[in-house]
Amino acid sequence: MNAVFNISDKEREILGLIHARVALSRAELVDLTGLSPGLISAIVRKLITKGIVVESGLQPSKLGRRRVALQLSSGTVYTIGLEIGTYYLRVVMVDLAGNIWHKAETHTKLSQGLSQVLERCFQLIDHAVATSGINKGDLAGIGIAHSGIVDSNRGLVLSFPRPGQISEWKNVPLREIVEKRYQVPCLVEDSVRMAALAEREIGAATELSDFVYVRIGMGIGACIFIDGKPYRGAGGNAGEFGHMTVDETCPLCFCGNNG
Repeated sequence: MNAVFNISDKEREILGLIHARVALSRAELVDLTGLSPGLISAIVRKLITKGIVVESGLQPSKLGRRRVALQLSSGTVYTIGLEIGTYYLRVVMVDLAGNIWHKAETHTKLSQGLSQVLERCFQLIDHAVATSGINKGDLAGIGIAHSGIVDSNRGLVLSFPRPGQISEWKNVPLREIVEKRYQVPCLVEDSVRMAALAEREIGAATELSDFVYVRIGMGIGACIFIDGKPYRGAGGNAGEFGHMTVDETCPLCFCGNNG
């Protein structure tokens, strides 16, 4: 089993803190978590043994004693990101430390139909794994950003409001399809929310807990972050201000609604 899956909740918490901060020490983990120094040392020792965390050297300390810094291990535990857009399919493979091992793009060619688009997605993923030279057992998961209307809880693409695509992409169980093929967890999310999450984790919003991300492309959409988490609203569509019914007597839209 992949090392990332075989960890406890406390180990996962510590991993999240090390990921979010650069060169974190054991003493700082004690302050951040409230756990005892002995427990923190035991958890870190396990993570090092599993090859997930490494000691990155000594760092200055306000108390004069230099601290041992911790960071996520490079060259281990790989994940794949896939973007399914109107015009392009894009793939990237990164390791646990965020280093990019492979990236590529090709045309989506929506007009050729759902099955052909999915086949090109699989080809991109397979090529990323093959050219990176990793073992398939080191692949921890796949994240998919889709430009359509997505139910992320169920991993469904509900609709793809593009000409000729509404019936093709209606209630497509994308997460189930990908997990069955690759035998790893898959996350399916709206592409705007994925982009906002990237800004929150490694981009312009790393120091922000509350912000609004707006993206303008083939359509317009937004993601609202509150208390460091995406706000979805009661129906899961909070932020979709760029596409709403104004007059139900108007012509039918590509999304399937009038007005």
